Amino acid sequence: MSLGKLIGFPGALEQKFALASIDFDFPLVRHEAPAETFAHYGSTTGRLLEDLIPKTPNLVRAYGLRASEIARSPTYNPKGSPADGIFADQIGAGGTTIWAAATSGSFTIAMHLLACMLARIWDAPQAVSVWTEIICERKRVLSKRSGDDPVNVSSIAAAQIRISREQVAKWDSGARAWLQTADKAKRLSHTQLLLIINNVGIPVDVECGVYSSVIHAWQTAIETVEKLLAGEGQSIRIGGPLLALSAWHLYPDMLVLGTTTKSIKQNDELMPLGSLVTLGLQGKDFADKGIYWSLPLAHLRYYGDPVTSTSTLSLNKSRVSISQLLQVALGAFLSNWGSDELMAAETLALVVD
Repeated sequence: MSLGKLIGFPGALEQKFALASIDFDFPLVRHEAPAETFAHYGSTTGRLLEDLIPKTPNLVRAYGLRASEIARSPTYNPKGSPADGIFADQIGAGGTTIWAAATSGSFTIAMHLLACMLARIWDAPQAVSVWTEIICERKRVLSKRSGDDPVNVSSIAAAQIRISREQVAKWDSGARAWLQTADKAKRLSHTQLLLIINNVGIPVDVECGVYSSVIHAWQTAIETVEKLLAGEGQSIRIGGPLLALSAWHLYPDMLVLGTTTKSIKQNDELMPLGSLVTLGLQGKDFADKGIYWSLPLAHLRYYGDPVTSTSTLSLNKSRVSISQLLQVALGAFLSNWGSDELMAAETLALVVD
């Protein structure tokens, strides 16, 4: 569902994010409407991780303003017209996860922010594997807590709810749709940030396990950006906060240390005076490496041992592999043959052999 269809009027998203700081009742029933299904998933995972989410009023407000800014843009979030026919409701930015975040409380906002971080650096199957492992491990941790351990009742309730892989995949897909729109809307600032990230060459996190690494990177990013939005300068030595800034489309001014010191002005109106990021480059050996993340993904395959996967965020990263490019080229070539499926099948068989 498009964001324009969900919002209904300018400024609504910003107001929803403002209201999201209120602790809404936790929904324990399954809803069929797509937007409500997303909200249900976001609330469930949010309650699972509730004890781990830092308080971030500045981040919630700033992200709501940025999302509302993008949502109000007729260029990047156009409205469908009668000329679009049956696809009119699908025109515009994909907004299911962002709407779920804005209507289901601060916990769901935190889940949307995490989804954007994972979708930014991992491909869809890898991101789904990461989500699945986080959910499974969190449920295991909650099940082992004794009666004397402090824990929210809502977290225990959320641990009893089954979350399917299909739900995880839809949540990840929604985050990716939003990133595509927001990247275009903030193209200049986004490219500037990627140019800086491109020469950093640092890991997103140094923890070894999937659960511990993702939670630590996410918490560190949230806390760092919250301090920036409070006007506190930050020296960044790990890639998590940089990944978050690119995924959340927030652009503080930066002081880049290297053979020469460079002051990068982003002029983001959401970043207050004093929110300066100091970043040291790693030298020529790390040029073009960006930031990287290596994790042993146990849920990438249904059977077998965990698969150690590494992904990067850099200006040069392509979402299309060589094999995928060859498939597209072959498909374009065969499309010129018209609808002769038999000839196309014989040609493909010849290529494979």
